[in-house]
Order: sequence, then C-alpha cells, then structure tokens
Amino acid sequence: MKKEAKLHIMIIMIGAIILIMSAFHTNIEQDQLYTIDVNELSVKEAIEVLSEDVHPIGYYMLLRIFTTLFGKSVISCRIFSVIPIIILGIVRIYTYQKRFWRKDRKNFFILRILFTDYDCGS
Repeated sequence: MKKEAKLHIMIIMIGAIILIMSAFHTNIEQDQLYTIDVNELSVKEAIEVLSEDVHPIGYYMLLRIFTTLFGKSVISCRIFSVIPIIILGIVRIYTYQKRFWRKDRKNFFILRILFTDYDCGS
C-alpha cells in the first residue's frame, strides 16, 4: 500500500473516531428534542408536521428507519448524523479529488471534512 493511501486511511479512522465520540456527549439541544419528538409521531403525523416546516422530510424518514433498527435514543440519532460526514470524507478521497484536486490539497480537504466541529445532533 502506498504511503499516501495509509495516511488517508489513518486520517479517516481518526476523524471517524472523533466524530463518533462527539455523538456521546450528554447535552441535549432544542433541535435534538424536536427530532426525537417528530420521530415518535406516526408517519402520517410526521409528514403533516414537517410539510409545514423547513426540515427535510426524507431525513426524518431515513432517521425513523435507522432508529427502528438501532434503538430510539439521542445517541442513535446523533450517530445517524455522523455517518454521512464519514462517508463524504471517504468518497471525496477516492473519487472527486483524483480528478479535480491537486495532491497537495487533498489532505487538507480530508482534514477539513473530518475534523470540522460539527453539531452531531440531529
């Protein structure tokens, strides 16, 4: 394996660990409470509530499936929010950057995605 590939894997793993760890904090914010409340509604009621709001309905339907499989807790909702960030970091490394970015900027971009202070609440 090339040295650069090992570096990318290490950056992704460290970034993923930090993001997942951030999902386990004990503070609950208003948006997270809203997400949990909407997730507790029936599908019909959730669609009615969300159609009058700015929140994306698709996100909440996917979250409903995820929490049905992995439990309805704040932590599972936060982990659901972390997964796309990690996937974005991986996809960016191995697709777009090979075509559009210079090699010296690739590592900076990966670090930027994975180590930005995201609110990993829902």
